[in-house]
Amino acid sequence: MKSSKSIPAACLFLLGAAYVTGFFYIHSAKDFWLDEIFTHYQVSNHGFGSLCSSFHAGVNSLPPAYFLVLWFQETVFGDGSFSFRFPSLFFSLISILYAYKCLYLFFDRPTSTLTVLTIFCFAVELHQQTVEARPYAMYFMVSVLSIYCWCRLIQDVKPSGKLLSANAALAFLLPFTHYYGGLYNGLLLASICFVDRSAGRLRVKVYLSFLFGWVCFCILGLQVFLSQMSIISNKAEAGLLLTENHLIKIFNLYGNFILFPLPLLVLLAIYLFLHKPADTDFPCSPQNNSPSILMAMSLWLLVPGVLVLLAKFKVLEVAANVKYFLPTVMALAFFIAHFIKGFLGRFRDADIPRMNRYLIVYTIFCLGFFALNSHRFTKAFRDFGIPNYYATVFGEKLPIFVNDNTAFYHLSYFSNSSLVYRITRDSSFVQHMNQFSSELKTFNYEDDTLKIPELLFVSVGETNAEESLFLDFIENTHSMVEERNLDRHRVLKFLIKDT
Repeated sequence: MKSSKSIPAACLFLLGAAYVTGFFYIHSAKDFWLDEIFTHYQVSNHGFGSLCSSFHAGVNSLPPAYFLVLWFQETVFGDGSFSFRFPSLFFSLISILYAYKCLYLFFDRPTSTLTVLTIFCFAVELHQQTVEARPYAMYFMVSVLSIYCWCRLIQDVKPSGKLLSANAALAFLLPFTHYYGGLYNGLLLASICFVDRSAGRLRVKVYLSFLFGWVCFCILGLQVFLSQMSIISNKAEAGLLLTENHLIKIFNLYGNFILFPLPLLVLLAIYLFLHKPADTDFPCSPQNNSPSILMAMSLWLLVPGVLVLLAKFKVLEVAANVKYFLPTVMALAFFIAHFIKGFLGRFRDADIPRMNRYLIVYTIFCLGFFALNSHRFTKAFRDFGIPNYYATVFGEKLPIFVNDNTAFYHLSYFSNSSLVYRITRDSSFVQHMNQFSSELKTFNYEDDTLKIPELLFVSVGETNAEESLFLDFIENTHSMVEERNLDRHRVLKFLIKDT
């Protein structure tokens, strides 16, 4: 009996250790990328009041929860890429623990352990978000905690006040971490209402705990959501509305969720072929209430496809990226667990040592894949690095003007002493950027006068209309003295004219 507990615990410990090791390994090779730079400017050099105001600027277009957590830990532990990324590792470790606890409410230890190993080693998006200063690791953690709380509510006919309070807090936090979380949480309420009706009971306190959380979100987060949505002038930037074939988009989304259990299925098929059990009629039914959880998780599995189809028929404009639907991974875990339970149920009590050997072998297999994937990430990030032209541009220590958004954020973040300005003719854009971060500089060339004696202008790709207007403007006061082409970027150097 002791080995039946210690082996699964050791496997989970190794998984957590692998996540910690992978975090440090990938972090050492990975510079901040564009979205993480957004996080940096959203949080850094803000007081609490200016931080709350910055959410309305709409640059991140995400709810405040994660950034509030990051702002608080920055005031305690300081700035820096490690300080910004470490909370994601912490959230992932909590997710591993509660994913196991959630599955263990319905399945035995080996089944729960195998399922957790599968989703956390083969769901590549979960792995990647562990090493990013973005809200998606927290989003997944809150979704796992929400499912765990939901399962407890299903099992406890008369839930305690603590459980109801926890459910209310999670009903608030899920959409307050990512807006799609509200949809997932709403499906949990619909599922529990259906289960209660089927059981002939009415639990008003349970339903009110969900509603209380949503009311709190409306009070604290709805205005931010409306402000952010009003600023997004081109919804096609989300990528979904530019998709020509929405069915392929659905396939790609589900592929990222459904393909990761394939190594498990292959290994189980090989094992069954080599070790055919003597008795195939061994009973292996999960515990009570599993049909209820499968019904709720079926609804979660449908979320990505339904939203894409709504966009297809122009009913709703939505963004579709795998990380926005990470809760779906946890939904799939319950179906994987049912399959694994059916396989492990073939082992009788006398076969527990052989089952433990299988658990150890599969753990090694999963962690090996995890290590290879960590190495692949690290190699890709080392090969990418910071563009070479940055050193050339920064070396002159001159003010830099740029129109391209990506180049603007990158140059602003990586420059040590050079001032970087985003050119614009839109005064509202200047207002939003000032609201977002005092560190970012803008230059409105219709309202301002350019008196800088020497500067650089960086153009990305072909010169567009905005850049042409700015060049016409600058020719009135400056003369171009040098032009260089570096890594698909054109760098122009200007000197002020003698007066």
